[in-house]
Amino acid sequence: MGIWDQSSLLANGDQLADLQQSAKARVLLFDQYLRVAADQPNGEQPNESDLFLGVIAGIPWFARRVTEVSNPSNPRKVGFSSTMRQLVTKAEALFNWHDTMPCCENCQAETQASLGGQTRICTSCTAEVFPRIDPAIIVSLLSEDDRLLLAHKPIWKQTRISVLAGFVE
Repeated sequence: MGIWDQSSLLANGDQLADLQQSAKARVLLFDQYLRVAADQPNGEQPNESDLFLGVIAGIPWFARRVTEVSNPSNPRKVGFSSTMRQLVTKAEALFNWHDTMPCCENCQAETQASLGGQTRICTSCTAEVFPRIDPAIIVSLLSEDDRLLLAHKPIWKQTRISVLAGFVE
């Protein structure tokens, strides 16, 4: 994700606590529909239930769900920067993961968020669960005379074609 790195920052909860207490820390506010507030307040301090998104240019970023946001917006339409769109997309993915994975995959017991929401820990068997992050690409290749390369899988109907897409491995 370009200029930011989070993985090396979460070796333990103490490092996360330091990031949460940083005077530079910023919190993005999201409503129940995962709409982000267009006007983000600067004074919000992160708390233990916020999701850690990463550090960009020395600024720790967190995400918080609130009942209502002022001036809810779609970052794709508002003209947010590429970096802000990445933060919003990561927050949306983490919120969705936490919403859909409340139980342990091994024993079905309840799980609790850990390390700023980067993992979930089972309350029964202590298994650690991580979100699936499978980078994928969709590619369109154009020739010099504006012809688009399309693919056809042998098992498909003769009339079915597609742009190239797949997982990055």
